[in-house]
Amino acid sequence: MGALARWVGLATAGAALLAIACHNRPPPDATISAREGEASVRKGGQGAALDGAVNTGLYANDTVSTGADGHVTLAFAGGNTLTLAPSTTVVIRRGGATGAELGAVVISGSARAASPGATNLLVIGSPFGMTELGASELVVDVDLSRGLSVLVGEVTVAKDGATTTVAAGNVLSIDGLVIPVSGAQNLDVAGLTTTLKAQQATLIASRGVQVQTPGITDWTAVEGRQALDAGAGVRTRKAKGTRVLFDDGSTVDLSAGAELRFEEARGSDKQHRARYSVTAGGADLHLTRREGLEASHQITVAGLGVEVRPGDREADVDLRPLAGGAYEVGVRFGRVRLSDGTELDAGTAVTVKDGKPASETRPVAAAAVELRAGTTSVVYYQGAVPPLAFEWRAETTDKAVTSQITVATDKAFKDVLFSETVRKAGFVYDQFRPGRYFWRVKGGDIEREGSLLIQRGGENDCANCKRTNVIQDSGEKTVVYFQQALPAITFQWKPIPGAAQYRLKIFADGAFERPHLEATSETTSLAFQAGAIEDGKYFWLVAAIDGNGKPLSGGGRTNGLEIAYDNVINDLVIRSPKNGQRLTGDRITTQGELALGARLSINGKQADLDSKGRFKMTVTLPRGERTIVYRTQAADGVQRYYVRELGR
Repeated sequence: MGALARWVGLATAGAALLAIACHNRPPPDATISAREGEASVRKGGQGAALDGAVNTGLYANDTVSTGADGHVTLAFAGGNTLTLAPSTTVVIRRGGATGAELGAVVISGSARAASPGATNLLVIGSPFGMTELGASELVVDVDLSRGLSVLVGEVTVAKDGATTTVAAGNVLSIDGLVIPVSGAQNLDVAGLTTTLKAQQATLIASRGVQVQTPGITDWTAVEGRQALDAGAGVRTRKAKGTRVLFDDGSTVDLSAGAELRFEEARGSDKQHRARYSVTAGGADLHLTRREGLEASHQITVAGLGVEVRPGDREADVDLRPLAGGAYEVGVRFGRVRLSDGTELDAGTAVTVKDGKPASETRPVAAAAVELRAGTTSVVYYQGAVPPLAFEWRAETTDKAVTSQITVATDKAFKDVLFSETVRKAGFVYDQFRPGRYFWRVKGGDIEREGSLLIQRGGENDCANCKRTNVIQDSGEKTVVYFQQALPAITFQWKPIPGAAQYRLKIFADGAFERPHLEATSETTSLAFQAGAIEDGKYFWLVAAIDGNGKPLSGGGRTNGLEIAYDNVINDLVIRSPKNGQRLTGDRITTQGELALGARLSINGKQADLDSKGRFKMTVTLPRGERTIVYRTQAADGVQRYYVRELGR
């Protein structure tokens, strides 16, 4: 009987004993210490499924199952833990064929076992054999579809009397699919031999790229295409456009000043593996998901192992050097697992340094524009298309829900730009191009759709802003309308015989004791620059003056004048600041006009509008921030975003 069969048999034996009263039961063998999403427990592996709440005690023969969105951590003695992935079932065991007192059998799905290296032992059963933890620090994944992966430390796997040691960075499977990305190329376990054949990695280089042959210290210039041997080094120096191409179509694009050490590429008709390290410069990784083929790249960067696998359709991962030997691992698409056990979703990034994460997980780019599910949105930009955040948190319940976001260029979602499954209610993407897009999100029992238009500019042009208004001395009232800016005004009148100059007086309505403005001209016109006369009602007249400074007859008619604001814009006009305007402190005043009846928020704060739709607001931009986002919502329900990028 195989190891797993023996363990499952023991796990189900004696379930009838659960009918005996449970008074004075000993402490539980394990406890649910953390939970997200759906999880259930069956006492003794039978009966109704109970809610797997945090702090639930577990005993021998109890089964724990997670739903499609569930994650559960089981705590054992000595700090040992077993974390269940979604759609996973394990059974708790006590005793067994090893020295461990406690254990668990993975019946379906995948789980991660971790031990701080305490004296308490924990044994995990699977079709790959029994794995004992607790003697030293260890992190190992047991995945019934992929095999056993060692992330930290090493384990000895026992199966049918045979034992095999699997060290960190290796993978073990028995279905003729896998083995290791390092170490022996063939491994015999209970009569099964698994082999991954060597595959080719081709360097596509431009002028200036150098290659170091294994065992030789000198670097040799290379141009064109060249196969890389295991252990070969590549450095790009000032060259751009350097690529490493693998047999399965996976690619690594290197920046200028990059250095890569290729270790190996191996695979079969069902699995492809590649292993290399990036020691300088940047690298962009791209893997495409293919039906029936499992591909992964294992990269060492900043002393830390990074495993990359495709997501729903692809993997797109950036490795960017930072100061002090650190690197940023940015995941646009795909699944990334660090060798310390950290998992990165698509749309996230983390800083790594000295063999461990050096920051919390964060969005792959800072996105000031946040699009909400179920809305029609327009994003206007001036310089470059900004990163966009998709958010559907309000559409889910409080519990964690795995969601799939899909963005397409057509409403039928046939021309898909990208599709990715994430474990949170949000996603950030920073490589959009101008155009129209449609997006939808599915998570739990919800499905919402939205549309998006990305367009440069978009602000209303003011037809009257640069027009010079010429007002004639007719004795009648003239109304001058303006939009974004107060207009320039030119007054004209007919010549009067004997006049040496003309004196123009402008009175505010109801204040005739003293002129609001007064000026003289030797010609029959007088111009005032834009803004000299504010909006309001006025009266004006012209008097002719002879050479002795005495008034002449024939002038002095009173004319009416009104400067009136006319809000005929369709959405938003931003008068200040201009895009790229330099910001000297942490505060700046913005002002402009909004279409009547619309609503406006600036960097998330509601803007106050006057009766004519004008706003003036001070915006605070602390800690180096330099983006102002204006979000409008008109009566048509469309949300429009205007992005101002300031300089510092």
